[in-house]
Amino acid sequence: MSTFDAIVIGAGIVGAGTAFALARKGLRVALLDAGPIGSTPGETGGTSRASFAWLNATAKIDGKDYHRLNADGLEHYRTLARDFGEGRLGLHPTGMIAWADPGDEVRRRALRVQVARLREWSYPVIPLDEGGLRALEPHVDFTPGAEGFLAWADAWLDVPRAVDLLCEQVRRDRGTVLSGERGRVAELLRDETGAVRGVETSGARFAAPVVVAALGPDTEIALRTWLGPGEVGNRPFLGQRPGLLVDTPDTGPFRLVRHVLYSGDNAFHLRPGPSGGLRIGSEDADPESEAPDDAEARAVALLLRARALLPRLGEGAPVEDLVRESIVRIGVRPVPVDDRAIVGPIAGAPGLYVIATHSGVTLGPWIGRLAAEEITSGRMPDQLAPFRFDRFA
Repeated sequence: MSTFDAIVIGAGIVGAGTAFALARKGLRVALLDAGPIGSTPGETGGTSRASFAWLNATAKIDGKDYHRLNADGLEHYRTLARDFGEGRLGLHPTGMIAWADPGDEVRRRALRVQVARLREWSYPVIPLDEGGLRALEPHVDFTPGAEGFLAWADAWLDVPRAVDLLCEQVRRDRGTVLSGERGRVAELLRDETGAVRGVETSGARFAAPVVVAALGPDTEIALRTWLGPGEVGNRPFLGQRPGLLVDTPDTGPFRLVRHVLYSGDNAFHLRPGPSGGLRIGSEDADPESEAPDDAEARAVALLLRARALLPRLGEGAPVEDLVRESIVRIGVRPVPVDDRAIVGPIAGAPGLYVIATHSGVTLGPWIGRLAAEEITSGRMPDQLAPFRFDRFA
């Protein structure tokens, strides 16, 4: 049996960020995942490989505590960029532009309320009129009279690149990273008191005094499989939401989009991609399942909407041809039932710590650092108090 100071199950951005933070605290860490990790080729790989990856606290205005947690997560990426460099981390500090057309008074009022709330909480935003929008995004065909704002601190992340970096650092700090069948956890190892003391995979056992479950949308399913009835409570705590994304081919000499963009059209969103194309999604294009029969038709509809904003997209080629040249991804996102992060130990299974959040890309390394602080010191950081797992018990 191999012995470690901590085991992290799940090597997406949350699990990799947690393993990285634990290793930086001096712990010898095993990071395990049943799928390919980071940029390793493979059809699967979890939510982190199919995420829009907008880093922000701009959209979190319903509660100051969750907004602040996300703002600190965004700031932590700037710290990591100072340590490793934006290119190595995959960080693109572009800012985000949201806007509304002149006929959409409901959306315009909502944006003004959002700007006021963000300014009240000292989050950097700048209102934009039509001229400002066109100056920042000259290839976008804004409706005359459009207005919006720039959240200039927002960014987007090349998540597989970031996960690669975090895993590399775990290995450098004497840790172990295993994927595929070698990283597939079959069950938890428990002592005579019921405390979790390690994991068993298909071919090995790993012992550690603490196990962190960071399995994204599969977290609740896994915990209810591994633990006894009632040990995680009887209330559902985590939903799953499929999301469809289209990655277009390189747009050539035209930098069609320079920021993360959110329109009022059912949260239609797009941003630059790491390979020179665009990544495009919309809430109303998301399917009901992970493998819908109409994924290509949904992708065509998305690209038609994108071309309405960006007339040069595809340079007039049929949209169906552009879809065939694009990559269509469907990622299943974890969504806590109250839309707030879940971070903390599970009382019914001492030694087991859980992290699950919809804002995984923004929060991953930061929430991992807070969790590592609690795991190594035994003291809960104040920021985690509103997000404990026991609220579902």
